[in-house]
Amino acid sequence: MNISPSISARNPGLLAQKKSIEPVLIFFYCQCTPVDAYRVCSCNTSEEGWGEPTTKFTTSSKAVYINIVTPSDPSDEGIPIKLDWYRPDGTREDIDRNIFTPVYRSGIYVGFYGYMAIKGKDRQLGKWRVEHWARGYSGGVLDWYLMCATSFNITDKVADPIFSPPPGKYTNPQMITLSCSTSLATIRYTTNGSEPTISSPIYSRPIDVSETTTIKAKAYKSGKTPSNTVTGTFTIYKPMPWIPFLLMDD
Repeated sequence: MNISPSISARNPGLLAQKKSIEPVLIFFYCQCTPVDAYRVCSCNTSEEGWGEPTTKFTTSSKAVYINIVTPSDPSDEGIPIKLDWYRPDGTREDIDRNIFTPVYRSGIYVGFYGYMAIKGKDRQLGKWRVEHWARGYSGGVLDWYLMCATSFNITDKVADPIFSPPPGKYTNPQMITLSCSTSLATIRYTTNGSEPTISSPIYSRPIDVSETTTIKAKAYKSGKTPSNTVTGTFTIYKPMPWIPFLLMDD
C-alpha cells in the first residue's frame, strides 16, 4: 500500500502534539465508516512474530517484531496504516513501513505484526521507538493519527546461555548441554554456587549431572558485554532400593 509520509516525518515539531491526542472517532475518507473499535489496540515487541513480549534485544538477535493487538482488521476496513521506526538519536529508520502479517487464533483475527531485521544490519545501539499510525478523519480533518507506540533496546550484549534439558527434577542422571545464540561466544560455568567469571572453566562438552547440582553459566565474546548469568538447578531423585519381604501366615 503506497501512502504519503507521516506528519512526524514532514514536520517533527508536530510529533509531540500528535502523541498527546486522546482517543478519537476516526472515519475513513468520505465513506464515514466508523472505525473507533480499531483504536482499541496496543503494541508490544517480541523476538518472533507474535512471540512473548520483550523489550531487550542484541545485535545477534534475528529481528524485532512489533505486535499490534487490535480487534478489527485495518485491511478489511480499508484503512491506511504504517509503522514509523525511530533510532535512539531521534531520526527515522528508512525501512518499509507498510508490510504487515495478519495473525489469527482459532480462525479469529487478533492483530498483525511488522518487523525490522537486526542480525547482519548496522543498527544503532540504544533505545528505539516504534509508532503505529492510521489515516482517517477526526473532526472533519483527514490526517495521520497515532494509535499506539512501544520501545525496545538494541544492545551489543552477548545472548544468555540456554540449558538443555531445562532445569528441573529428574529420576535419572542427566547430560546437560549449554548453548548460546551469539556466534563464537565462549560459555564459562560453575557448579559450586559461585558467580562465573572470565577465569571460570570453559564449557566444551556436556556436563554429567548424577546428583543434585546447580549450574551457573555466563557467555563472553571479545568486544561485547558479557551475558547475564543464568542459573539452573537439576534435582536428581535416586530411586528407593527395592527391599523384598515375606508375608508370613499366622
